[in-house]
Amino acid sequence: MLNRELKNNLLDWRFSDALLAVGGIQPLMLEGIRQLILKSVNVTGDGSPGGSVGPNPNQEFVFVTHSLGSYLIFAALDLKSSESDTAEMQEWQKQFRSILAHTPMVYFFANQLRLLELANLDASSNMLDRLKTWSDLRRNYLAAQSGSNAAGVAPPQLLAWNDPSDLLTWNIPEVTSSSGDRMLIVENRPVRNAINWLWLFEAPASAHDNYASNKRIIRAMLKPTKYKPTKQ
Repeated sequence: MLNRELKNNLLDWRFSDALLAVGGIQPLMLEGIRQLILKSVNVTGDGSPGGSVGPNPNQEFVFVTHSLGSYLIFAALDLKSSESDTAEMQEWQKQFRSILAHTPMVYFFANQLRLLELANLDASSNMLDRLKTWSDLRRNYLAAQSGSNAAGVAPPQLLAWNDPSDLLTWNIPEVTSSSGDRMLIVENRPVRNAINWLWLFEAPASAHDNYASNKRIIRAMLKPTKYKPTKQ
């Protein structure tokens, strides 16, 4: 009974969404991500829907993703050949790249990058390529604003919160260019999301689900970080 319960729980609530993300339904999930991003950006100062898609001058964004979202948010950069031929998708990609250029910080809760990348070993683009694309967009934007060289501006920052008892989260590796330059400021922070029994055991489901309600994480996110973008 215990064996069946553990396997059913893992299949129904843990791996199913991950498999959907790399299967035939992925285009629908990415379309949902695209619509969500554009609607989040397209707002006026009082929070009501705006008439045109931002970002506005000097406006900046922060992404906070949980679990599958850490993979999908950057997978949205990729367009299939059939999609890239349409004017609508070309406009979307232009807008999304502009949003990424205005994004200095991304938070990952319970990222599944290493797990989901296993299904994309033969893909033309992987997650590290997408993160490098974000870095290039951000640094080129800062360089254009300050009139300096892209190599001389601070790279964007990726902060990943990882509970060791969470079976579906992994550390993010360093992201460097072919010449060894640091493309991102990557920081992996361990955290405990649930009660520990005898300081040894923690419920894996709670470890995966409770990032957004962990007060330690929320406090750290609300405090100023060490990252300081180039003055504009």
